[in-house]
Amino acid sequence: MSLKYFENFRGRDEKNHSYRIDIENHSSYSHGHAQIFEEGEYRITLDGNKHFLSTPALKDFHLEMKMSLFFRNTQFGYGFIWYFRYDRKVMAGHTLEMRFDNGHCMQILLDGKKIGERAFGKLPPSKNMKAVLDVKGNTLSFTVFGKSYTGKITEKKLPFKGSVGFDMLFAPGSTAHINSIKLTSPDDCSIEKPQKTLSFVLS
Repeated sequence: MSLKYFENFRGRDEKNHSYRIDIENHSSYSHGHAQIFEEGEYRITLDGNKHFLSTPALKDFHLEMKMSLFFRNTQFGYGFIWYFRYDRKVMAGHTLEMRFDNGHCMQILLDGKKIGERAFGKLPPSKNMKAVLDVKGNTLSFTVFGKSYTGKITEKKLPFKGSVGFDMLFAPGSTAHINSIKLTSPDDCSIEKPQKTLSFVLS
């Protein structure tokens, strides 16, 4: 059975977190670096954690994210990162980075290797933007700011399926306001039935 995932952040728990995103914490902040605001935005206010979609481990998928990125300190560069086919138990997987230097030149990096570049000369038009990521077999396609970039997934030592997540890159004072996330996958996500019936007595 294929998978369909959608989150528009209209619901939230007592910590103002999404029920459909699992935050992997790498700091002691109780807010997890992100909260849902009344506007229906999932707002990342600090980099360093990983924000994973609550889905089974996936190999192939189509991901669409509608968001606004506000970069306030670009002295050290800035950007956004996606994790995919990420095994959370061993903390290893593939990455796609949309990384800008302090001169506003964007590089698209797949597992650390450049697959695209674009010079803006100023802050990019990152308000009300859409990012689309397609992963199929050993091919990745990424569309952002009206242009597409394609790369080959060649690292054989990394997991062949896993979680999908994201985070901001280091940029003090910057925030990501995510309005919606849509993911579809052709992977078989059926729940496996037990091979044998278990019987036990309650006493």
